[in-house]
Amino acid sequence: MSRGAHKKTKWLLWSGLATVLVSPISSQAYAQVRGTVDISAQGVVGSSPFLDDGEENGAVSARLQISPSVFYEGDETTSGALRGNVGIDLYDGENGTPINLGLSGGIQQLISSRTTLSLNASVRSTRSTVRDFLLNPTIPRETSANFNPAAEDTGSVISPQFGPGELLDLDPDLTETGGRGRTNSYQLGGAVSHALSSLDSLSLGASVRFNNSDDPAASNYRSNSITGSYGRKLSNRTGLNAGVSVVWADYEGNSGPRRGNGTTIAPTVGISHRFSETLNANLNVGISITDVEGPNGESENNVGFAGSFSVCQLQYNGNLCGTASRGAQATAFGGITSVTSAAVSYSRSLSLRDSVNVTARYSHRGASLLPAQVGFDGSRSVFAASAGYDRKIAEQLFAFVSPSYAKTFGDVRSENRENYQISFGLRYRFGSTL
Repeated sequence: MSRGAHKKTKWLLWSGLATVLVSPISSQAYAQVRGTVDISAQGVVGSSPFLDDGEENGAVSARLQISPSVFYEGDETTSGALRGNVGIDLYDGENGTPINLGLSGGIQQLISSRTTLSLNASVRSTRSTVRDFLLNPTIPRETSANFNPAAEDTGSVISPQFGPGELLDLDPDLTETGGRGRTNSYQLGGAVSHALSSLDSLSLGASVRFNNSDDPAASNYRSNSITGSYGRKLSNRTGLNAGVSVVWADYEGNSGPRRGNGTTIAPTVGISHRFSETLNANLNVGISITDVEGPNGESENNVGFAGSFSVCQLQYNGNLCGTASRGAQATAFGGITSVTSAAVSYSRSLSLRDSVNVTARYSHRGASLLPAQVGFDGSRSVFAASAGYDRKIAEQLFAFVSPSYAKTFGDVRSENRENYQISFGLRYRFGSTL
């Protein structure tokens, strides 16, 4: 992809996101928009926040962070959401003033009584993948300000990636952990779901992702995907589904070492079940079939396990969710790799003034198929955990403290690097409390 084409793509993605979020608001004067903007000033003390070898004495920074959250609700046919985070860190000396950005938006439109259209867009830019994503997740999977855990579940899984109204939290390429180069990722996608009957549903989705890195050993790439799924409602609590996703990875030849383009096909079958009004679980299992083209025309094939599992207990005063998944993804350091990940999160309101949250995440990337000669095969594991305590000290004003820990292991490029970190500060909320 040329530089001009890349700039044009960025403009189209930003324009598309703005159009998706603004168009329904302008067309329905009676729509309701609720939102907040959180502005925080905090101090951060870390042992090695960039997870590299250059911070033996640790690093101290001041951070200014702005986090908008907007929820749009029209009539019964339209809803949308926008959530994001912008952070600026002020370091001394060689660490400079890094800026991180995360933004995700989505909208759901009921076209007819049976058909729903969903559009999603995400942008992420960072110089420290683990610190800015794993330790500071800012884009939760929620789309409505009026969450009702007792609402009836259809029992069907619409799509593995693009469910109606669901925000996409753009997953970073963890192989770039430990580097100082900036990584920019953009993703745009959508889906159409159709109810064939009161029991059966069908959906089709598509997305495109661009990943660009300043790391001299990395390559820029584009990843296109198409997904399809069929769902069958067995009862008000249980549903079955079958789906398939096809992903094409295309690496730019003039952006670092040449990588092999590849294709992955992943058929899956699954079940979803609502155990109670607040407890839901989903399970999908299948295989991923990967074919990667080498620089000299050779190819390598691989067949592996693909699947996902999630369980969530959602209540008004606290949420507990666990997820796990395995599949194949493109990577900046060569071909296509297997990705295994797991996460658990817990949040709870202790009182009208106090709340706590805990998050732990693990991600492992296997060796690349046909990797370039960059000194390692791209395999890497990352573990990160964080906790937080918030205290409301005045109307719209909160004090908080958040310790965290991260470690990389499993490869020669960033083996056994770890970061102990604590942040503390004040946050002021403009707008209504969601």
